[in-house]
Amino acid sequence: MLFNCVKIVIPMLIVAFITWTLFRSYSIFYAGGGDVDWYFGSFMTVRLSAVLATSFILVSTVKPLDLIKALLFFKLPRKAVLVAGLTFRHIHTVANDYRTIKEALTSKGFELDKGSLIKRIKNYSLVIVPLLVRCIENAEKLSLALELRGIKIENYGRFSEKLSGLDILVMTICVICIVFAILYYWIGVF
Repeated sequence: MLFNCVKIVIPMLIVAFITWTLFRSYSIFYAGGGDVDWYFGSFMTVRLSAVLATSFILVSTVKPLDLIKALLFFKLPRKAVLVAGLTFRHIHTVANDYRTIKEALTSKGFELDKGSLIKRIKNYSLVIVPLLVRCIENAEKLSLALELRGIKIENYGRFSEKLSGLDILVMTICVICIVFAILYYWIGVF
């Protein structure tokens, strides 16, 4: 299992190293000279691999119930604990669904890991579409179960309040600051 995870992560780390080494000077947050920075590329790649390794260890060793108990021990709000627990639990569900769909396709004769990069991406689209459908079905079942238990899921996507003049002023100032930052860092204006 560890070898499969490393096999998946290595191409991502290579792309990250190349990107951070060669294209660092094109970043909006970079204000320095030089085109190629091997040290920065190596540093960011090691940093990314540490984050990925820590995440993998956390997901593979901690049970969702233990995480929920720990978050409740620190007196976090119950809604935040519920969301964190459901998210953590859903990672295992998606991983199991992925394995099931991949095994079903390989039993039908599809070779997902052979061919060029473009062919493999097309082959994995056969896995991603059913996986997304399964995730949506699971989310619907989960929301129905939560509603049956009396836990309300509010619709945060719509606002009933109108924006005030101060809100519009603050948003306009933020957009102007972002535009000035982009002009300063990319073009060198100002």
